[in-house]
Amino acid sequence: TELPRAISQRKEEISALQYLKEFGIRFRFVKIIADTNTYYITPESATIIGRERVECVFDEFQDRLKTQTKDYPVEVEVYRFTKMLDPFCKLYNDAFQEAMKICTTSPDILVAPATIDQQIDRTKEHVGIQDIEQAKKIALRVIATYAAEGIVLEELSNTEAFSNCVWMNLREVDVRTITITNCLRIKRGIEPLPMWFPK
Repeated sequence: TELPRAISQRKEEISALQYLKEFGIRFRFVKIIADTNTYYITPESATIIGRERVECVFDEFQDRLKTQTKDYPVEVEVYRFTKMLDPFCKLYNDAFQEAMKICTTSPDILVAPATIDQQIDRTKEHVGIQDIEQAKKIALRVIATYAAEGIVLEELSNTEAFSNCVWMNLREVDVRTITITNCLRIKRGIEPLPMWFPK
C-alpha cells in the first residue's frame, strides 16, 4: 500500500472487514507497505534521497498506518515488505531478476504485449511520466516486482506471521493485476495466488 491509497481506501477496508466478521470467518488482516518499490522500481530514488532517509520515512509511514487503523473492526498488523522479505531476500531478488530478463528479451513468455501496453499506460497515469521509454522501463520493473511478489508470497504463506494468505485488492480489480502477479508462478507451475476483490 502507498500513503494516499492507504488513507483513501479506509472506508472500503472497514466495510470489507466488517463483512468478513459478520460471516464469522476467522482471519487476520495484514497491511503491507510496498517499500520494495523504492529499491526495485525506482532505485535511483534511494540514491537521490539517501537510503537512511528513505528508511526513516517508511518507518514513519508504518507508525502512521498503525495509528490510523486502531479503530478498524479487527486488529490490523502493519509490516514493511522489505522486513517480511528478510528470510527470502534471495528468492525475491532472483525472481525479480528472472522476470526482468524475460520482460526485456522475450516478454511473451510471461505476459501478452497488450498487458505490457496496459502497464505502460498505468505507469504514465499513476506516476505521471510521459516519456514513453522511461514509462516502459518503469512498467517492466513493475511487472517484475509483481511477479517476484507472487513467488515470495507462496513462501510467506507458509510462515506463522503470514499463513495462508489471500491478497485483498480494493482498487486494481483488473486482469492486468491478476496476470502480472501470477505470471512467474504460472511459468513455474505454481497455482495462482488466492485473491479477493471486494466491491
